[in-house]
Amino acid sequence: RNNGISLVQNTPCKCEIEDNELYIDDDETVPTAHGIRVDETLYGVPGDVYRIRNNYVELENAVGGIAAQSGRYLKLANNTVFMSDNISYTGIGLYASRQAAANCNVVEGPTTGSFTDTRGFYVNASLYPELGCNEVHATEYGIQFFGLNNGTALRGNTFGTHFYGLIVGQPLPNNTGITASIGTQSHHGNIWSQAAAGQGLQAFLVNPTFENTLQSQFIVDCDEGDNNQVDFCPTNNAVGTEWFFDEDNPSSSYFCATANACPQGVGYGGYIKQPDELDKRLAEGNFTASDFEDNQLWMGQSHLYARVSDGIVEVAPNSEIDSFVSANYNTTIGQFYRLEKSIDELLVPDADADSLIYLYDQAVAGYLGNMAVLDSLIYHAASSNDSLAYLEEKLATADTLAGVLALSDTLSAVTYADLLVIADSLQTRNQAIQTSEIYEENWKQVHHIFLETVAIGDLSLSDGQKDTLATIAGQCPLEGGEAVFAARALYELKMGNQLYDDSLLCAATRSLQRPNSANPLYIPYIYPNPNISGLAVVEIPGLKRDDLTAMVYNQYGVLVSTIPLQGSGDRYLLEVESLVPGVYFIQIRTQQEVLPATRFILAK
Repeated sequence: RNNGISLVQNTPCKCEIEDNELYIDDDETVPTAHGIRVDETLYGVPGDVYRIRNNYVELENAVGGIAAQSGRYLKLANNTVFMSDNISYTGIGLYASRQAAANCNVVEGPTTGSFTDTRGFYVNASLYPELGCNEVHATEYGIQFFGLNNGTALRGNTFGTHFYGLIVGQPLPNNTGITASIGTQSHHGNIWSQAAAGQGLQAFLVNPTFENTLQSQFIVDCDEGDNNQVDFCPTNNAVGTEWFFDEDNPSSSYFCATANACPQGVGYGGYIKQPDELDKRLAEGNFTASDFEDNQLWMGQSHLYARVSDGIVEVAPNSEIDSFVSANYNTTIGQFYRLEKSIDELLVPDADADSLIYLYDQAVAGYLGNMAVLDSLIYHAASSNDSLAYLEEKLATADTLAGVLALSDTLSAVTYADLLVIADSLQTRNQAIQTSEIYEENWKQVHHIFLETVAIGDLSLSDGQKDTLATIAGQCPLEGGEAVFAARALYELKMGNQLYDDSLLCAATRSLQRPNSANPLYIPYIYPNPNISGLAVVEIPGLKRDDLTAMVYNQYGVLVSTIPLQGSGDRYLLEVESLVPGVYFIQIRTQQEVLPATRFILAK
């Protein structure tokens, strides 16, 4: 069957998914169903209420319990997810969900078997998420972080029996894993209550180099806990990296008052307000990652810029982070931040207009009720004179109703016209932002489509918009950035229950072979790039041949087209009109050699 509950592209408002019992058994050979899945917009207003709590989800032949993709300000509390088989992949997943808080939830894996390919919590590219006072048991991975999740607060969670209890990063064969970062966790009181299963580890940091360790360091007091019941310091953590740094605690670690219960905010510790080592490294540009380092740095700096500008992180005047924010006011980081804030404002309802429209609607309902009563009186009137009198009253009521409807329609039309004018001005601002990298162009395309559709109340997508979103959604988010998740959420409007395995997407992008040229002096340059016209210019300084062919590979390294170049000398034309929008790698070949591959973005 499909998802138990599914919500798509709602701006954060008052939404409560509470007190449901969901039993999900997908009858598909390849299951796609979740108990609760929300694919929301990243735009919205702080302070709104979006709660998913007190739900019970039991999974069999399904892929997830609760999944929150994109969206802001979600609160997930007091939920229980039980996976009855190994097909159930993720208990609770946060996918680029900004400012989400998952507190006091319980995720239980299969009670028998090896719990292969199951994970309790999965957090991917989320901005300052909080996971507090959760209990997870009997899954292969207890809590896994993928990509950059700066500002994470991991507090008071209890890890049971897992192969990896806490895992930061994605293991790959041959010890070539994909790194992840979550920031400093200082005396946060996470508990490892059971030994790891098999040859596993209670806590595992992929690629524990010195720099990578600093970006996700745990500071714990190993003597504070009771090793029989409470253990703040995993005993089988990789030795020598000081990922878990043993430091005497001057007070006491974070403590959860009541497991699986969050009354009146218990379990919610708030955002981390002081900049940590990861923030400082992002501001300095010293961030390290195994894959797409520059791309992730831009996303992390964008997150840091937003956290400081929104007052979430407190920085001293003239500090390095303060200087970083000032220096990026006119870069794409600052420009996209201000554009998103303006889109947030666009989505805030006009309180006065909405109040009047509500009053008009109430009046219309009242008049319609009166007319129904008058119809009955006309039919049952004692005399023709009485009937005529009721008819005249009904006609007068109809005239009044028509006037009220006209006022309501006029006000609605004016309000909508104002919305279109503002949306159009934001489109102009979006188009004016100069982009040169894939993660910037992705945001530009997602903003453009959102302003053409959801922002103005249109939930349809043209074929061209669907193609653009599908292209962005299929990218490795480490390369394509946070906009990849925003595109996936938008794409759900027309293509429900799409699934993406980012560990496979990113591993495939990483392994794309780009043969070196036999002569390193021949370096091809392709422009404009990104390209929107379908016609590109290729320049290869020093190479004067007329037998050149462009081999076009998609982002997975699959050859999708072979295109002869037009021209001679060292300047050629490349026709790419037949390609769908997307990210490609282009290799120029002669009869004797293959030149280095060039990443090419088509965004027509």
